[in-house]
Amino acid sequence: MRYRRPLNLGRVLYWFVWPAIVSAGLLRRGHPLWQAVVAGVVLFLFALPGYFFWYWQVLPDRLTQQRYWRRVEMPFSEIVRVGPLTGSLGTKQHLSNWIEVRNAAGQRIIVDAADRDGFLAEIRGHLPEGVLN
Repeated sequence: MRYRRPLNLGRVLYWFVWPAIVSAGLLRRGHPLWQAVVAGVVLFLFALPGYFFWYWQVLPDRLTQQRYWRRVEMPFSEIVRVGPLTGSLGTKQHLSNWIEVRNAAGQRIIVDAADRDGFLAEIRGHLPEGVLN
């Protein structure tokens, strides 16, 4: 199954507010209106696909992460830890729901799935005992 990032008010505002702020800043600095509009549209078009082209997929033999054009695959046989995000990022309150998947080589996939419980339930069936924290 494919798991996407949560779609919330903050993410939607991000799509519209940043382009508006950048466009307003360009206008304030004396740039022509067309440059401000083009910059706003480009930023909007860059931010919007982040929701549609950023997902995690649990396949029968591996976990995949697709971020725009970059694909990371991690076979279940190599996964040694699945649990809350650790390290300095794990202490941030807004990142507390993120899941860290780590393999024996130290590579990791950070999962910010909207259906966190569904993701954990599905991946649990593919992992060896003791890997899921």
